[in-house]
Amino acid sequence: MHACLRIPELTTLICSLVVEGDNLQSPLSGGRRRSANICLFALARTCKVLKDPALDALYRDIFCLGDMLRCLPSDLWKIEAKEESGYRERPWRTFSFNRAMSRSDWHVLENYTPRVRTLDINGLSDTTILADGVLDGILSHCGATLFPHIRALHVSFSIKESYLPLFSQWYLGPSLRDLSLGSSSTSSTAVLISFIDAAIQSSQCLQSLTFPHSVPDDRLLELLSLAARRLPQLKSLSIPLRGSNESIFTAVGTIRSLNSLTLLPGYYYRQPTLRASPRALSLPNLTRLHFHGGWEGVGSIIKDMPIMETIQFVSVSLSSIGQAVNAKRVLESLSTKVPETLQGIDITIWGCRSLAMTDNFLERLGKLRQLTSFSLRSDSEKHYTDRHLQFLAQTFPSLTRLRLESSCDFPTATLRGVAHLLRGCPQLKDLSLAIDATVSAEARCKKSAVDAHSTAMAS
Repeated sequence: MHACLRIPELTTLICSLVVEGDNLQSPLSGGRRRSANICLFALARTCKVLKDPALDALYRDIFCLGDMLRCLPSDLWKIEAKEESGYRERPWRTFSFNRAMSRSDWHVLENYTPRVRTLDINGLSDTTILADGVLDGILSHCGATLFPHIRALHVSFSIKESYLPLFSQWYLGPSLRDLSLGSSSTSSTAVLISFIDAAIQSSQCLQSLTFPHSVPDDRLLELLSLAARRLPQLKSLSIPLRGSNESIFTAVGTIRSLNSLTLLPGYYYRQPTLRASPRALSLPNLTRLHFHGGWEGVGSIIKDMPIMETIQFVSVSLSSIGQAVNAKRVLESLSTKVPETLQGIDITIWGCRSLAMTDNFLERLGKLRQLTSFSLRSDSEKHYTDRHLQFLAQTFPSLTRLRLESSCDFPTATLRGVAHLLRGCPQLKDLSLAIDATVSAEARCKKSAVDAHSTAMAS
């Protein structure tokens, strides 16, 4: 073996590139993740020098507890394929024990759990579900902590009741940086709230916190007040909103370290029942603002917002739009609340198949001429045309990133529209849109559109 491979930093870098080279950013990239896991497993068996760095990379990010436990002795466990009607659309597997777990079995697992840095539990996409009794058997041996060096814990959708005892065994210490607890069942809400309380008390280096949608307003207010006192490094916060939110915004306004805030005003609310008073919100370091929910709730929050001079990026996700005019009203209100120096905006609109990206629609954001990033996603069946792309190029000449996505099966924009973008946005590096490349540029205009070129384009 070459002497350079005895340098720990170099072997760690090599193993990390196996993962990062496959761009494993989410549990949905299953095929690429499996390919990387096979490579890391092979590296771990190559020689002793590569064993620990490869295993560290292999177990760094865990997206399924059941798959991870397959490292235990094969005579201890079994996996059975099952099918379930309802929210699962594909067959899944159940992981169960054949016998009681012994101390020697635990020592095998103990070699891997300290390597875990990120744990993502998704009740809908877990490929292997733990049977009742599995976690109890493990927790009887692990002592105080199961994952002593965990940095990020993400729980989304409903989790199995058998997973709940596990929350009492997480490591709530200085290593925890990111805690995200998404939607949960009513029965698990109390456990998750207690866990958040303990995390705020114990993990003073916590930097990102996402509350479950089911947390009651009174408990949310208590936890936000506690976070303001105990979490001096908290940078990112995501909170659900219901009913009157004046006291909630007042509590958020006391967390002075925040630079990113996500507001979730009832994703499925269709009636304007929110009574938002975010004027109490004054955060000097806030640069990123995200709104996700029904258009009435998001529109109500934005309407009552003061002008946020420090904001550099805004993300808006609207559901149950119904009529296109509702989306236009929200965007018009948003354009009056953000500074003209805004750098990026990400818009997602669902529930309006007839939404058209007209000049009138885009003019509501026309004052934001310093935008460098613009993204628009929708389930609209309407086409965007070369004229719309030309308007974008003329309105936002500083764009470096542009993404346009819709449900349209037959795009009408052509290479001529792309040429408008390349000429009007010379710094454009990232472009994603659908075009009809079968239409000749010369058929639409006297001058060929394909003579435009870009030396900045990267993807």
